[in-house]
Amino acid sequence: DTGPEASVSQPGPLTLLATSIDGCQAQASTLVVEGTLPQVSINGQDTICGSQTIILTASANRSGAFEWNDGTTGNQLTIQSAGQYLVNFSPDEGCQVSEDFAVSFLEFPVISAGDVEICEGDVVQVAAQSSNGNVFWPGVSDFSVAEIDQAGTYEVSAENECGTVSEF
Repeated sequence: DTGPEASVSQPGPLTLLATSIDGCQAQASTLVVEGTLPQVSINGQDTICGSQTIILTASANRSGAFEWNDGTTGNQLTIQSAGQYLVNFSPDEGCQVSEDFAVSFLEFPVISAGDVEICEGDVVQVAAQSSNGNVFWPGVSDFSVAEIDQAGTYEVSAENECGTVSEF
């Protein structure tokens, strides 16, 4: 290359020769080595519920500085909303790398169950539903359907990553 910059595409010895306008020359040599990029990871819950607060923690396989996409510095970021989070890592030596982490929002479970009539001596099946949780009848059935043989008030519950909700 000619000019004030040189580009290097592979490791190896590099010699630069500079010539001034009056013909004087100077030479400098260096060895270009191929480095490995740092490895960065982000750990934390990937689902956030309601107004919950969670902490994302970044780590790297060498020392350096972390900066999150909102400008927060340090390896931890406290969040309260779903979204895509990015951390930039600048090692003490070497190239900067980035890592991203997706956090989704999940509602607490919602249960739908109706009333049924039962006559003495009958057995009826009662079903409950939840679009975002696993339904069960505590003490009666581990599933969304329960067989009931007497009148009364029964508890039905639904659970997901956010917790358990019950209705009577």
